[in-house]
Amino acid sequence: MTDGKHQSGPLISMALIVRDGAATLDRCLASLVGQVDEIIIVDIGSTDDTRAIRYTDRVFDFVWVDDFATARQFAHDQANGEWVGWQDADEVLVGVGNLRGAVAEVHPAANQILWRTLLGSDRFGQPLLTYWRERLVRNDGRHRWSSAVHENLVAVDPATAPSVAVRFEAVQTRHEDAVGGDGSDRNLRILLASVARTDNPSRSVGRSELAPNAHFPTVFVGIRSMAHLVSVKRQDSGRTQKSELPLVPPDGVAARPSNW
Repeated sequence: MTDGKHQSGPLISMALIVRDGAATLDRCLASLVGQVDEIIIVDIGSTDDTRAIRYTDRVFDFVWVDDFATARQFAHDQANGEWVGWQDADEVLVGVGNLRGAVAEVHPAANQILWRTLLGSDRFGQPLLTYWRERLVRNDGRHRWSSAVHENLVAVDPATAPSVAVRFEAVQTRHEDAVGGDGSDRNLRILLASVARTDNPSRSVGRSELAPNAHFPTVFVGIRSMAHLVSVKRQDSGRTQKSELPLVPPDGVAARPSNW
């Protein structure tokens, strides 16, 4: 930060929002030990043993409001590190030697770090999908979480303080098989409710700053939701309006088969 708030504090904070993640959270947090300085857990309504966790005592409660960006921003705001990142309870950090050392050497002008997410696996153990995501940003207030579903970190003022990203080739996050479903029905419900509240349905789905006019529901939304996402109908002044969400993810953050 420019005000020196974190000069003597932790370098990397990792903030997670979790609900009923007891089956996967332990391995998730174990992958972060030794790589980050602070782990923050925000529980959004667990009914299992999620809170019986090791590795951190920075655990907060948050009342779920059907908005992932709001929950993630709350978690983000608890961070004390110079950099703050995110990870889900069903993800593990892999392929990294010394994350702290790599982050410490990032160019001072950079304010965002991306690395690959590996999604699923085939019968040979290879990922079904890989894509780049923003995983760390400087904790200086210049980025905030946006979009109720399939949220992403965007620059607060891209005109004067745009995202300046670097890619870490060696670092990866592996998305493990989820327990209890892929969340498609929940995401669809949140998305449709968000669409109903706005005249611009595109604001309901996360976008890439690298391609701000492109949307990528195919990357993150479960297959069962896709038929609904392709054509979202809204009732407006007695008319039915049809908003098409393109199925092509943005170039540069595109979801591509790992063998491309």
